[in-house]
Amino acid sequence: MKLNKLFKVYEKNDKIDFHFQLNILDEEGDLINCSFFYDGCATIDTEKLSYLTLSIWNLITIHNAIVKSEKKYRKHYEQDKN
Repeated sequence: MKLNKLFKVYEKNDKIDFHFQLNILDEEGDLINCSFFYDGCATIDTEKLSYLTLSIWNLITIHNAIVKSEKKYRKHYEQDKN
């Protein structure tokens, strides 16, 4: 499992549609799955959790992942135009 590293996830084994994902541990050691879909947001999967305990460092990591994923999406879609 990759922690604190942004990685690409392809949709249903399709090599065209993808999103980025980040796995972090919150302050209580719970695994938090964050997804990024080229909308300037982080989607946090809370299905198996009753609450999140995020530190400033968790929030900075998520913020940086949003910025990085947006750059990667822009680069990808700009290449598709050419």
